[in-house]
Amino acid sequence: MSKIDLLKDIMKDVEEDFLKNESSYIVMEEYEYFREAITLYAKQNNLIESVLLLMENNMNEEAMILARSVLNNYFLVSYILDDPQKKHLKEYQIQPIVTSLYYWNNAKQIMQRPFWQKLINEGKSLPFKEQEVDNNIAALETAITKAGFPKSQRPLSIKKLAENADERGLELYVTFYSEASKFEHSDISCLDIYKEKILENDSNNQVFKLNMNKTDESLKEKIMSMIIISYTESFIKLVEEVTINNPHLKAAYNEKKLPEIMIKIIALVET
Repeated sequence: MSKIDLLKDIMKDVEEDFLKNESSYIVMEEYEYFREAITLYAKQNNLIESVLLLMENNMNEEAMILARSVLNNYFLVSYILDDPQKKHLKEYQIQPIVTSLYYWNNAKQIMQRPFWQKLINEGKSLPFKEQEVDNNIAALETAITKAGFPKSQRPLSIKKLAENADERGLELYVTFYSEASKFEHSDISCLDIYKEKILENDSNNQVFKLNMNKTDESLKEKIMSMIIISYTESFIKLVEEVTINNPHLKAAYNEKKLPEIMIKIIALVET
């Protein structure tokens, strides 16, 4: 069985026997962190399905972008679970408010620009008004301070997540995430694949044929490494949370199935 087939087989078992897709969850107080971690893992599962589909359709560059998101989710899962004081959980949960504040602060800056004043003078319909912006900023700043964070709280950086995820987080960030970011941001060094050289004496920047059907086959190994490490390590951390840190939660799972999945994971990692 190939790595991809083995991974798909594991994902099917995880979805049915661990994530319990379409089954009901009841979250008790003080276990909100596990809710967030398991939901992130479900998202990771869907992202990997998309990655594999793109690879099957000869779109490795696009798959690399989603593989980066898979790794990002691994950092988040680890960040939330490795948090005895639950400070990481609060910081993660406050992110939508922090990013909303950034949005409205940017809106405030836009309103100071000449173009905005031009729209006002022309009587154009505007997406927001000054009082609305000020009210939203004040409300969001209040919500952030009530949650125990300063008004200047910044969105979580991926590097910070990686550094605090576990002992190998920063290594994975440097090894995989930074390179994958080139594809996310359309770094010029990643675009040569689409420019097919036509004339021997001219570079593919001077004379070329645009070929959108080409892909870099060498990316497959990196993509598979990223998603396998992210998926399997996240699973191991979540299972440890259920079986070791909170063994009373084991009752919600088929105890025979989890070890079977773990055996398959070991086989995948060693392949």
